[in-house]
Amino acid sequence: MPRSLEIFGEGRVYEIKDDLAVKVTETNEQVKALIDALLFSVPKKNLNPMF
Repeated sequence: MPRSLEIFGEGRVYEIKDDLAVKVTETNEQVKALIDALLFSVPKKNLNPMF
């Protein structure tokens, strides 16, 4: 039975199994800070042809 991780707007990370949250992780808004940082980052061209 596959599990997935979902990030909700309030910044919590939920582990989902069979459409039920089996674990909730508080991130103290660290996920939101990471998303904000990524939104305003300038992408660079990857010089490694493997990726």
